[in-house]
Amino acid sequence: MKTTYQRKVSPVERLYTVIAETDPPFCNTMIVEGTGAIDLSLWEKAVAAASEANPGSRLVYKGRWLWAKWVDSGVAPPIRFVDGSKWSGYEPDGASFLYDPFPFMTSHTCEVLMVNGGPPRIVFRTLHAIMDGTGTLMWVQDIFRALRKEPLVGTPSTITDDKFVAGLNLPKEKPVRRKKCLTPTGLPDGAAPGFTWKRRTLEGKYSRLLPQMALATAKEARKHGQGNVMIVVPHDFRRRVQDPGTTANLSRRFFVDIPPDATIDSISQELKEKLDHLTGDPGFATLFVSIPRSWLKSLAISTREKDRQRGFYKDSGTLSNGGKLPIELLHGGGFVTKKFFFLPPLMETKPVFLSTVGYGNTLEVVAAMPRVLANNGRLERYLDNIIAELKAS
Repeated sequence: MKTTYQRKVSPVERLYTVIAETDPPFCNTMIVEGTGAIDLSLWEKAVAAASEANPGSRLVYKGRWLWAKWVDSGVAPPIRFVDGSKWSGYEPDGASFLYDPFPFMTSHTCEVLMVNGGPPRIVFRTLHAIMDGTGTLMWVQDIFRALRKEPLVGTPSTITDDKFVAGLNLPKEKPVRRKKCLTPTGLPDGAAPGFTWKRRTLEGKYSRLLPQMALATAKEARKHGQGNVMIVVPHDFRRRVQDPGTTANLSRRFFVDIPPDATIDSISQELKEKLDHLTGDPGFATLFVSIPRSWLKSLAISTREKDRQRGFYKDSGTLSNGGKLPIELLHGGGFVTKKFFFLPPLMETKPVFLSTVGYGNTLEVVAAMPRVLANNGRLERYLDNIIAELKAS
């Protein structure tokens, strides 16, 4: 196999490797549910072929500081069989394998899990330090193309995310004044580490999802007091070019304040303004390369503890709408996908990560949050209340 692919570890990616150790596994997780038997030999060949075409799926971390690189190991991501007989697919109970950390400095940064149970599920996991959600989907779609014996698309580019964004010649991002923000479920309770999540499957077509989710989240946050509500919205810069040819992290985020008098229309306009005037990476991002990883770890842990003790966070949550995707691209090798959804990368410094993805006439909604904010039924109530506010078009 070719092993010539490599790229520098960008400042943001280096930070993400730290988060992968302080908040493991910090990965993208795509889960498909369907029917059909799994032919291991077919899947091994398909994963190997798709990973050859998308070498960003075979990376390992090599070197230190300014000299750190992602290097193609030449070895296809592993396929593991795991027990999901007690997993519903709608919460993490019975699926501890979803939290397994990645040995990104020694072995692999992506993997495929074959989950027994009803229905059969296949889980695609990618370390967020090497891929974003769209990059994950690009790799997965090529796996299914290989299963169908179709030509693969592939992503051979070795451009780093910071170089890619710099090439768009956007104005530099001005530092955002991070505020003490309300959370949508109130104050932290206890000191239980880790995260949890809940999923809901809805029928119908929905428009202006992000504004609806933002307004509903702000409404939940202000049930717990008066204060600032600011949401974080990821944006995929692949939409700015025709074919970037990489699975790397091309997603950046922008911040939107939600005042008490906000409406669906006003939030829609604010989101449009942000998208029309996107900025590049902040200059301070380069500091992530020069600061020792041990210091970055200590900073991440201390920030998490301060947020928990104060009861305020630097934003009120992250909201992401993955859009509507063609589910027929996720068939192959005798496996037919009936449903699919994503679990977002989780951090204890994020009060909530609310994400959606659609296919056909179905909308999948997942809300994830730290256990200290989710306990006592609060995550369930938050998600139920959000869904109650969503209006189908």
